[in-house]
Order: sequence, then structure tokens, then C-alpha cells
Amino acid sequence: MGKKVVAKDYDEIVSANPKVGEFFFQTDWEIMHNSNERLRESFGKMWKRNLRKNLDNLFQKHRTINADLKGIGFNKATIAIGAGATFNKNKNVLKEIYFANNELPFEAQPFIFVASNHMYRPLLEMGITPHFVMLCEGSDVVYDQLCKNIPKHGRGSILLCPLRAHWMVLKEWDKQGRMIKFYMGDNEWMIAEFEKKMGFNPKTIGMVMSHGGNVMNQTFAIALKELDSTVYMCVGNDLSYEYHDALEDRRKNYYADGDYTSNMGTGRDEANKYFPWMGYELEQSILDPTQYTLRFVPRASTGQLLMYKFWVENQVTIQELWDRRFHYYNCSEGGILGVLSRKDTIKNNVGKLMLDKDNWYMLDEVNPECYHTTTLAKACNDFLYVKERMVREQWQTNPSVLVPATAF
Repeated sequence: MGKKVVAKDYDEIVSANPKVGEFFFQTDWEIMHNSNERLRESFGKMWKRNLRKNLDNLFQKHRTINADLKGIGFNKATIAIGAGATFNKNKNVLKEIYFANNELPFEAQPFIFVASNHMYRPLLEMGITPHFVMLCEGSDVVYDQLCKNIPKHGRGSILLCPLRAHWMVLKEWDKQGRMIKFYMGDNEWMIAEFEKKMGFNPKTIGMVMSHGGNVMNQTFAIALKELDSTVYMCVGNDLSYEYHDALEDRRKNYYADGDYTSNMGTGRDEANKYFPWMGYELEQSILDPTQYTLRFVPRASTGQLLMYKFWVENQVTIQELWDRRFHYYNCSEGGILGVLSRKDTIKNNVGKLMLDKDNWYMLDEVNPECYHTTTLAKACNDFLYVKERMVREQWQTNPSVLVPATAF
């Protein structure tokens, strides 16, 4: 399978794959590292309190992703559903894929659906019950999203979360008879806290993993490392938003459902502080409806959202040398993910470079084998085509192997 590369500093990243140095610079690394330290300083006490409370009973009752879900995504594609406004461009296609997928028993389903905590309720309202709900927020601002007025058809979803997730949210989820599966980030101080409480190192039970800071990046890490799903598709992973002069308009257009309360509840208010970065849009070809033209469009982002963007772009590029090939399909049809700058924009002021047409390019050009900017419909169609072809080839080699029925 190959060993996953975990780089500890900038030189190690570039050494693992020199391509990273083409778009990720020393100053970017320093800002990302400092951002992680600030998060620890701001939320460390709360995270430790949550960890201790969750270890009291929920951990042993619900166990870990590694123990109970290992490998269930093998030969399946993971569709991760984020809350960015561009989700609305894909929601009708997503709904069709879900209902076709749901006609099959789980063993034959080609897709696994993972919702971010913010999208759990909107998906349920669409009739979509995701297999998993992903939570990485450590505060209780997500309580209403995950715990209040959840219809019966939504209670089959399994919550995936770090041990530092807020204990009140998890306690209520458990009280409603729903399952939780835990993991831990590779943080020495949190690992030490776990060992102090439980008497053993969490690495010995395989629950520690390196992951990005936001919900979509952590979903990617879990899908790849734990579920063994080597095809990852994301929608609504904008990491940015449309710029509007009025602050309230920016807040209103930040999330697909317009609900900005959780952002305000944590004090982030990301729509109130913006950093320009180039985004993209896909425009359908008039001559061939299956083809799309990509064009760059300025977007508003934040320093923290840029850190999430940098992380996943680095991971895709570093792991290009991985023995087992994987594919990252960015199907958000907007946002800034995968849009790269040829210059150190932090040092050289990104505002001055925004209109430089030669400055912007796509991660697809760096990693054409692993990274794909496309629509959700095309990504799913390509995956199903390859999957069907492989099954047919296997059947031709061994006719005793039954070809599974498909709902697609």
C-alpha cells in the first residue's frame, strides 16, 4: 500500500516531493504552523476538558473508526458534502446519485456519503441520510445542527469525530441512540492527556492520525487512511465566498443554507475579514455538454481558510509518490481549492497579483494523475465506468464471479 508521508517541517515537505515547492512557500508553512499554535492556545483547555469527559464513558461504549469501520470504503468512492454556497450547484445531481445508490445493499453501493455537521440537517430535509456525519468543531455551537428535531430517518447516520469534540453534543447524540466513532489528531499534548487518563498510548490502538484542520480535510484523511476509499469527491468545499460590499450580504452568502449562526457562535465571523484569492468557475461547453471551460474569478477568503486549502493541496502532492494510487475530485464548481499562485503571494501582496493572468494555474497541472477539477456528475460517471469495466474484466477472466446488479 505504501507509507503515508507525514512531513514535520517545510524542508521535509519539499524533499518528499519537490513539486510542492512550486506553489507552497516557506512563508506559507510558517503561517500554517503559527495558526495551529494559535488554535491550541485559544481552544486547548476546552479540548482537554472535552477529551476527559468523552473518555469517561462514551469512548469505551462507541469505540474507534479504526476498530469498527476499517476498510468499509474499499472499492467505493467517498462523496464529502461541505456547506459552501457552491453546494447548491450540485444538490440536484447529488440527490439523484444518492437515491440510485440507496436502492442497493450497502455491500454493492459504489458511493459512501459523508456530510459535514452543517449540512446534516439540510441533507435530511432533501431526503438524504448520509452514511456518516463528520464533526471536528470542539465547541457546542453545533448542538442544534446535530441534536435538535432530528427525524427518525436521520438516526442511522454514524458520527465521526475527534475525542476533543464537545461532550454535551456527543452525550445527546448518544442519548438518542445513535452511533459515534472516535479518532485523534497526531498532537503530542493531546496524546499525553489521553495516556494520563487511560493508562496507554492511543497510537497502540491505531486511532491517531494526521489530518487537516477543517471538516472536509479530516474527511479526506479518514476516507483514505481508515475507510480505504481511494477515490474522494468533495462538493461545497469552497474555502471562500463571494465578495459583497455589505457585511450582511457576505454573511448571508457564506453557507449554502444561509445559516451563519454557528460561525458567529464561535466568534470567527469569517465574512467580516477577507483575503483576496483567485477562484474558479466551470462553464458548460455549448458544442459539447459533457465538456467544461474553466475560468478564474476573484473570491474572498480568510487566512484560516487558506491554511485548510494549503494542507490538502500539500497532502495530495506529497502522496503522489504513494504506492497505491488515489484520486481527489474537487467538484465544488467554485471556490479557491486547487487554484495556485506561481509567486509567494503572502510575501509579495496577493492583491497586486490578482490581475496577473500568468500567475494563476490549477493543481490539476501539477498532479494530473491524482487531482481533478470537474463536476460531480462527471466524477461519478467516470468512477462508475471504471468500476463497471473492472467488474466485467474480472467476470471474463472468471465467469463464476457474479456481476452485481446496478441501480445506475
